[in-house]
Amino acid sequence: MNVELKSIEELASLYRLYGHPSIMSELLKKSREIIKEKVSRYSKDSSTTDDLTQEILIKTFIHFDLFKGNSKYQTWIYSIVHNTCLSYIKENNKKVNVKINSALIDSLQDEMDEDIDGSLTSLKDSELEEIISILLTQLNEKEKALFLLRFKDQHSIKELMTITGQNESSVKMQIKRIKDKLAKIYTTN
Repeated sequence: MNVELKSIEELASLYRLYGHPSIMSELLKKSREIIKEKVSRYSKDSSTTDDLTQEILIKTFIHFDLFKGNSKYQTWIYSIVHNTCLSYIKENNKKVNVKINSALIDSLQDEMDEDIDGSLTSLKDSELEEIISILLTQLNEKEKALFLLRFKDQHSIKELMTITGQNESSVKMQIKRIKDKLAKIYTTN
């Protein structure tokens, strides 16, 4: 079996079935870049990003038996990234790092146009960037992380439930509050 050609999801399933070390080795190797990219959204410092990435890889290895396959393996990893990074931020009085880019703006426009009188698509990107920047100053670190997961990474509500460990109504309510804050900023500017 050539494990190098398998996807992360396939490797996770194979490791659950066979438990072979070469499968786990390849799974961790493929997971590293995904984890590092996600961690870099929480930390600006490359040394901290590397440390957190390593910590998360160790956690995924040690706690793999907790992965039951009820969600995608990547969603399970994101929950570990999310919780580890939020703990780091809280313990070290840090802030969630948010880079506003065109994909984030497009995602936000698509979802918010249903909720706001007057389309966000009529705004210039620079105007929307300013509104998002104002919004980010009004969100706490958990809300910023949820904002990133929903609008930058475009996770579904179900995935957000798994990542955050919250029920559906809680996740939806938090997203609604974020969108309400954005709508208020939009209508007052």
